[in-house]
Amino acid sequence: MFTRITNSLLTDNLLQALDQTQQSQNNALTAVETGRRVNQPSDDPVAASLSASNQSQAAQVTQFLQNINSVSGAMQVGDSALSSAVTLLNRAVSLGTEGANGALSNTQRANISQEITQLQQQMIDIGNTNFNGVYIFAGTANGSPAFTADGTQPDGVRYNGNTSVNQVQIAAGASVAVNIPGSQVFQNAGGSVFQALQDLQNALTSNNSAAAGTAVTKLNTSLTALGEQRVFYGSTINRLNTTNNFLKNEQSDLTKEQTQLVGADLAGAITQLSSAETARQAIMAAGAQINKLSLLNYLN
Repeated sequence: MFTRITNSLLTDNLLQALDQTQQSQNNALTAVETGRRVNQPSDDPVAASLSASNQSQAAQVTQFLQNINSVSGAMQVGDSALSSAVTLLNRAVSLGTEGANGALSNTQRANISQEITQLQQQMIDIGNTNFNGVYIFAGTANGSPAFTADGTQPDGVRYNGNTSVNQVQIAAGASVAVNIPGSQVFQNAGGSVFQALQDLQNALTSNNSAAAGTAVTKLNTSLTALGEQRVFYGSTINRLNTTNNFLKNEQSDLTKEQTQLVGADLAGAITQLSSAETARQAIMAAGAQINKLSLLNYLN
């Protein structure tokens, strides 16, 4: 009777040890498979809470990076478009200066007038620059072209957009404007690109060299105004790049912190898995030995 009680206690102890070993083995296997030591709050309540906060912050950073990426392309295209506009206006100034020469014949001015007409259309095309189907100079009414040639307008062009500006959040508490309405860029009261081109066209068509000279002055004024508008794109692109770099560093830091909070020691987990398997085999062997002793005691 005494021997049977002892064997029963030993068996209970072995079963308890086997359960603990199996749990250790399962934990190690989960850590190896997921790369995490904390897979549910009960594994480490404090680390789990800090991890949740970390993940929330990381999600916000990811969203900011996506916002920056979504507008950076349009900003680059806008800056490039205005660069082309500056080049076009410089050509117009050169042609206007030539057309203001009183020694030119009517035919020569007519030829220059034809090229100015082409430049006017090219400038409208620049004003209708689009990025991924969005007309970047149409304000927030950016689903259709911003400008249309219209002879009923004083400057020969009708603006179809609005004067609204899109804002995009790029960091906590920080947003940036990501467009300038085309009316502000190309029809600025301080120097209207389209009006200056139209005035030059009118002067050349009427063979008026003096008016052509006046138009050239307006072209230079509009060129200066256009350059001032272009500053917006350059400064905004720089800000986006700087913020993007900062956020990427923050994202990297959050990833490292997350690993420290809940990441598994893979080498340690593999060792634990191997040790648990060795312990399980030892327990099973001990259990088999107890069964043999119990059988012998019964036979005796």
